[in-house]
Amino acid sequence: KVLEIAKNSDILQFNTFIAGVSGWAAGKLSRKPYLIMCYEFFRDLWKKLPVSKMEKLIYPQIEKFIATSNYPMFLAISNYTKRALIDFGVPEKIIKVIYLGVDHDLFHSGYKPILKKKYKLKNKKVIGWCGRLNLSYSKNLSCLLEAFKIIKKENDDIVLMFDGNDFEGMIPKINSLGLKLNEDIIYNGYSSRDQLPYFYSSCDVYALPSLSEGFGLAVAEAQACGTPV
Repeated sequence: KVLEIAKNSDILQFNTFIAGVSGWAAGKLSRKPYLIMCYEFFRDLWKKLPVSKMEKLIYPQIEKFIATSNYPMFLAISNYTKRALIDFGVPEKIIKVIYLGVDHDLFHSGYKPILKKKYKLKNKKVIGWCGRLNLSYSKNLSCLLEAFKIIKKENDDIVLMFDGNDFEGMIPKINSLGLKLNEDIIYNGYSSRDQLPYFYSSCDVYALPSLSEGFGLAVAEAQACGTPV
């Protein structure tokens, strides 16, 4: 299927390191120019992440394969990613850093905290997080929940609000910590991009507990909305 698409394309683009393998193959076989976007490399961190033994074995090899595939140029979204490429042996002279951008026409401090009114949080302090709501890989959401439970004991006037997909997988962890949905933990659903500013603006602080991030775009978006991180 990828090859069929490649035949009718001028340039191929693939996101994430896993897609990098099929992107490399499609580019070589179709003889079309191709761009593989890899936002970060976990490297030795795979050993610590909650993934299967097979993934711990295979994923570092995929990353190494992509980084050592003799590309004429690498685009990194941060110096963090650039250092990872250098660690893989990529010559620094062929790596260019281009940071991700924030649309300030969309993300700015002019939004009202409408979610506080929606969830009756007028007298509460809201800690926010948005993205892929699963407990795997590097997002470190288990730690965020555990830290929130400690803070909750010291100050009962705070809530933790999530926005994103795959929230169901977090419920067992939330229950195991004795935290209550719709009271301690608020789930706002999955916001489209143009609705995210309302989420950021309804948070008193945005938290990013990740073990690894190529850039952490949510940090820049939250700050653009006037929300400290």
